[in-house]
Amino acid sequence: MANIYSRPRALYGLQVGASVTETKSLWQGRDFREWISGAHIVWTKESPEFLAEFANVNHRAVLTDLSTTPGLYVQLGYRLPWFEHTVSPTDRFEYTHTPLSERCSRTRIGRLDSRVRIDITNYAAFKTEYRNFRRGIGEPRVNGWFARPIHF
Repeated sequence: MANIYSRPRALYGLQVGASVTETKSLWQGRDFREWISGAHIVWTKESPEFLAEFANVNHRAVLTDLSTTPGLYVQLGYRLPWFEHTVSPTDRFEYTHTPLSERCSRTRIGRLDSRVRIDITNYAAFKTEYRNFRRGIGEPRVNGWFARPIHF
């Protein structure tokens, strides 16, 4: 595993990086080698907040075939100036392209989340979230709403 990143002093809150990982796994009695490469860019100042990551997963069945599954997400958030900056809405889009030849992963194809987080204290918050996603090609979209407390 290798991971490298940079946080320039002149742009406090910015981080840019890349990573690569190699693993070996067993799935349905077959050995697979897996290479995961990725890159990210993050701006963590919260007003605004921006996160983006791209990953590419290569599965190779030992002695046979190869499949590649690219995926990415982009998240935008903003801590609103009202109520002493305790409310922060966030939108996140995720996309994973799982080819039909993929044997190790059954991931979602696309997902959109819209969240609102309300900080109650310095140690607790309440989060509500709407999700719209599809689990596979040709499957219907699923909508959901979730709410939960968060403790730090």
